[in-house]
Amino acid sequence: MIAGLAHFELDEEGLECFLRSRREGLRPDEFGLGSTLRCCARLKDAGSGRQIHAFVVINGFEQDMCVGSSLAHMYMRSGHLEEGERVLRGLPFLNVVSCHTVIAGRAQNGDPEGAFHHFILMKNVGLLPDHIGGELMDYIILLHGSKAVKTFCSRMYFSLGAGLSAAAGPIGRVLEADLRVGDKGSGMCYTYSCSKGRAMREA
Repeated sequence: MIAGLAHFELDEEGLECFLRSRREGLRPDEFGLGSTLRCCARLKDAGSGRQIHAFVVINGFEQDMCVGSSLAHMYMRSGHLEEGERVLRGLPFLNVVSCHTVIAGRAQNGDPEGAFHHFILMKNVGLLPDHIGGELMDYIILLHGSKAVKTFCSRMYFSLGAGLSAAAGPIGRVLEADLRVGDKGSGMCYTYSCSKGRAMREA
């Protein structure tokens, strides 16, 4: 039941279901714990997450890869990067899921260099991500007049416009026109982009 609530992102209900089951003396398994920790992560509820962490340690789940990765994700999503990485260091080994947790946690907490560093480490030890790929695109941006140039360079602006796109498989073209209004004025902006295809590899 907790897994179902977590799947549909009914996070408060999922956490309450876990707490109710504990009050009734039921002992959740690793899947129930993982689902509850995902609820805590989305709620950014590190307080409840720490209580579940204590339950994990007392009941011998701290070496479980599913629970450990979910616990680390909860801490990192809640802004507690060091606690999350401490959990991962306590796991018997690292796999693709736990490495993804580190990379995402670093990125979410404002450390893109650390995320890239861990990606390189992951690659060097043979733990490649599930997918590696790229897309090659050409962009042409036409700014109609000096007002449009000033608006495009604004720190804040909003746009109103329309676009036309066509695609065949991975190759496509997009043509857009919009009116941009910002703190430095307003102007028309036309954008043309051409996708030349994608390269994707599955690990």
